[in-house]
Order: sequence, then C-alpha cells, then structure tokens
Amino acid sequence: MILPRESVLVRLMSVFKIRPGEERMSMLLVGLMLFTAVGSAIGSNATEALFLTRFGVELLPTMYILLGLVNFITSMVITVVMGRISRQRLYVSLPLGLGLLLVGERLIILLNIPWFYALMWLAMYVIIILQALLTWGLAGTVCDTRQSKRLFPLFTAGGIFGIVLGGLVTPLLAAWLHAENLLLIWAGALFVSFVLARALAGYIPAVRMISHAPRPAVVEEMQRGYQFVRRSPIMRWISYSAVLFSVCFFSLALPFSRETTAQFQDADSLAGFLGLFQSVSTSAALLLSLFLANRLFARFGILSMVLVYPIIYLTGFGVLAFSAAVDAAAFPLLVAFRFTQMAYMNGIAMAAWYAIFNVVPPEQRDQVRAFVSGVPEQAGTFIAGLVLFLGEQALIPQQLYLIGFTASALLVYIIWRASRVYALALVDALRAGQPHVFLGEEQPFAGTATDEARIDAMSISVAIRGLSDSDPRIRRVSAEIIALIQSPIPEASAALINALVDEDPLVKISALKGLAQAQATLALLEVTTSLSDPEPEVRRQAIITLRQLAPSPRGLVAQVEPLFSDADPFVRVQAALTLLCAIRSARARETLHGMAADTDPSIRAQALAAFGECRDESAFGL
Repeated sequence: MILPRESVLVRLMSVFKIRPGEERMSMLLVGLMLFTAVGSAIGSNATEALFLTRFGVELLPTMYILLGLVNFITSMVITVVMGRISRQRLYVSLPLGLGLLLVGERLIILLNIPWFYALMWLAMYVIIILQALLTWGLAGTVCDTRQSKRLFPLFTAGGIFGIVLGGLVTPLLAAWLHAENLLLIWAGALFVSFVLARALAGYIPAVRMISHAPRPAVVEEMQRGYQFVRRSPIMRWISYSAVLFSVCFFSLALPFSRETTAQFQDADSLAGFLGLFQSVSTSAALLLSLFLANRLFARFGILSMVLVYPIIYLTGFGVLAFSAAVDAAAFPLLVAFRFTQMAYMNGIAMAAWYAIFNVVPPEQRDQVRAFVSGVPEQAGTFIAGLVLFLGEQALIPQQLYLIGFTASALLVYIIWRASRVYALALVDALRAGQPHVFLGEEQPFAGTATDEARIDAMSISVAIRGLSDSDPRIRRVSAEIIALIQSPIPEASAALINALVDEDPLVKISALKGLAQAQATLALLEVTTSLSDPEPEVRRQAIITLRQLAPSPRGLVAQVEPLFSDADPFVRVQAALTLLCAIRSARARETLHGMAADTDPSIRAQALAAFGECRDESAFGL
C-alpha cells in the first residue's frame, strides 16, 4: 500500500521529533550541518594531503607545537569577538568570509610558495573550529531549550552523514579535479551555508535582553574553571588525562601520516585515501553510538568505557613497538590501530568523556570545560609536538612507539584513579540534589535502539545506595532519580520495592512512580499493600501505579472499589476514575456524579476532570 505524501511527512516528523511550525527551521539547520560537514571532510583531507606531499612528516611535530598555541589563541579571540559583534551579523558573515578565505588559498597556491602549505594546514583547524561555532552557535540561538533537547541529535546526525558522504566522494573528486581544487568545493559548501545562515537569521529573536554587566573575559572564565578543578578530585584527574589524551592522539597521528604518505606519494591519491578512511571510520563510529554505546554505559558505566580508550592506545602502541622490533610491515597495523582508535573515540569515548562533566554544577560547567579544553588539552598538543620533535631527531620508530606506550600506560592509571573518585563525586551530586547527573539526555530518534536512556551503571548504583541513606532528603532524591529512569533495571526495581515501606511518604510516592515506569509487574502485591497506606497521597499514587501494572482491567475491581468510600475525597476520585476508564463501572460513574455536586469546588473540579479523562458522556447532563 502506498501512503499519501502527507502521511509520509507526518511519520517522518514524528520519527525525527519535529513539531508543527518547526519544519523549515529544522531542515535549514540540517542542511547547514550537512553542507559544512561535507565541505570540511573534502577540504580538510585535501589540505592534509597537500601539506604532507610537500613537506612529508618531518615538519609535523613543529606544526603540533604551533597548533596548540593557535587553538588557544583562537578560543580567546572567539570569546572577544562574541562579546563585541551581534550574533546575527557574525553567523551570517562567517561562512561567507571563510569561503572567500579558501578561494584566496587556492589562488595563492598558483604562486607556488612552499611555506604557504604550512599556513594552510594551521588555517584548516581554525576554519573547522569556526565552522563548529557557526553551526552549533546558530542552532543554539534559533532553538530554545526544549527544542534543543529534541532536535540537536537530528542536527548531529546531519553532520555525521555529511562527514561520511564527503569522505566517500573525496577519492572521486580528487582524481577528477585534483587535490588543490577541492578547496573550491569546500568554499562552495560554505557559500551554500551562507545562504542557509541568511535564511536562519530570520529565526533569531529580534528583541534580546541587553545586559549592561561586563561580560567575563575568557581568561577570567578559565580562572574560575581552574579554581573548581583544583578543588574537585575528579576534575583534577580529568585535567591530567586531557593532557595525555592529546599526547597519545598525536603520537599516533604522526606515524599514521608517515606511513600513508609513503604509500600514497601524490596529493590526489593521498587525499582520496584519507577521505575514504574518514568515511569508513565515521560510519563505524555512528553504528557504535546508535547500537552499542548506551548498552555499554548501562552495563559497565561511563568511566569504564573511558578506560577502554587508553587501553586501545596501550595495546596499539605495544603491538607497533613489537612489530618494529621484528621488522614487520607497519602500514596495515597503523591503519587498523587508527581505525579502531577513531571509531571508538567518536562512537563511545567522546560521549562518555563529556558525560563526566555532568558532575559539575550547571552554573560552573562551561567554565570547567573552557579550562580543560583551553589549557590541559592544548598543553598536551604542545607537549606531543615537543616530544615528537625531539624524538624525530634522535630516536628510531620503535622508541617513539614506546613513548606512546608509556604515555598510554600512565593514562590508564589516571583514568583508573578517576573512576575511584567518580563515585564520590556522584554522592556529592546526590547530596546536592542534582538529579540531572544521573539521567541521560533525550535520544534522537523514536523507534530505534537509541530510545534507551543513556544510563551510567555507576550512577544508578549510587542512586540505589542512596535509597538506604539515613537522610530522608537523600532518599527522596534517589527515589526520584530511579523513578525517572526509562529503561527497566532489575536492581533498581528491587530497590524501589523496598522503598515502599520507607517512613517518608514522598519516598514511597516516587517509588510507586518508578515501579510504574519500569512496568514492574512482579511488584503488584507490594503496590496493592500501599492502597492501605495511612497517607492519602500514597494511596492515590498506588491506585495510579496499579492501573498501569494490572494485567487485566477486571482485576482492578476487587482492589480499587473499596476505596470509593475512602476518607480522602481525592483518593475516591482517583479510584472512581480508574474503574470508569477501565471497565465503565456504573458504581464509579455514580460516585463521580455525587462528587461533581459536592460543595467543595476543588472536589467538583476533580470529578469533572475525571469524566473528561474517561470521555464519559454522562457528564454532559451535570
């Protein structure tokens, strides 16, 4: 059967969580993500190939040193510019300016200036940073908070698809147009992005609150982030690891670039290989993210999945060092190592890494991220460049692999130590009443494996232990956290059943909500017992939970009907509503009719609302 076009569009909007009135804005942003990603995938691989075929890899350690400085300066300049230029003007002019810059690069190549390729290589990273500012900055400006949670995963998918597509077509375009002309493809994608940005500018709110308070400088933001990191054990270890992650990343990037340049000695074939490699590794990362990441987080915990990443480095560098000792072919091993590293980093490790920052209070999180990305990460890039620069002069490849092995071994120890204090950070967050730390983000698409919440096993373990804390406030927050978990977890359900006998009624109410959410039908007997709880709110919630868990509507009658005579009128309304909706009970209808004529207006309102929820037409005569 062929569905009407309108039905297909409605179905697609439902799958991608696009609401009426958001269609044009969403498609423009997906297009923006797609074109910038396609352009950068094609152009960055071409730039890399042009640089490597002109200079080889001898200059790369020096470039890594400069890259750390350039990235740090770029982040500071961005902060200054964002404080002085309207965002609407910035977001519209940025893709046009970047596109013209790439056209200028292509023209300067005609002059055959050797050192200019080094500037192009550094400019490539700056352009990629500015593209991220454009795409996510514009998305954050035109979307409110609720839209961001629903639609950002869709925009992310558009960007990932763009990287895959751009990488796939790079070999064909490089063979047809040659590597230097792929810069014009990147420029063309940015010119299309300029048109899309202009269209999106109309969605930027015209009236914005203007603050006369001075905006904190980036250095001040980083200082505040540093102060928090210095006080936080978990963030101290994370900062140390950021340095070594950069060292390991570039310690692998250098030999990979060396071997690929040796295999593909002209710029066109090298750009084609790099593009195809990027496309395949990104596709693998996407599959890992969609179908495996959430399950691994729920089973083993976020820090455990971060720990796997340095273990990959440790194993890879160890194999490379051994292969160098026996004079084995390095290229296949490096390709396999680099593929595993990139796929795991983009598919699992990066999501887990950013989730760690949820232990930081929201008002300080941006400052901590600014410090970690601006100082330790760039320091690691600088250190990697310095070590590799000295190593290239005096060490053989096997010794360089052993340096990477040593750095990754130290990184394994640091992440292991971080995992030991992560549980303490979660306990602190629990005591501070920060449930967002324990709950996953809304998932991108309905009807796929991504519907599972991104749950951290250690977070859930801490919340379960919190249910037995002596402080009733901790037990309440723990119960609320577990009640909001969307995926059924046996240990959590068992803890919620035990919480039904808690002395605090709010804990019992949250436990009942959680059992309903988890569809814990094994708890029916305990839920039924809660119908006689001394607190009316607990009895009311027990009726709601029983309605959701009961295997048969007829089975509700014996348990719920006695509550028609409950001392609390709102419990009576809930009991009558449940049986009226479930089996069209005549006695329930009679009970609600009587309450609809009560002298208390709040009781009348509740009774009429019950009729409305059950769509009972007998209320029309009241």
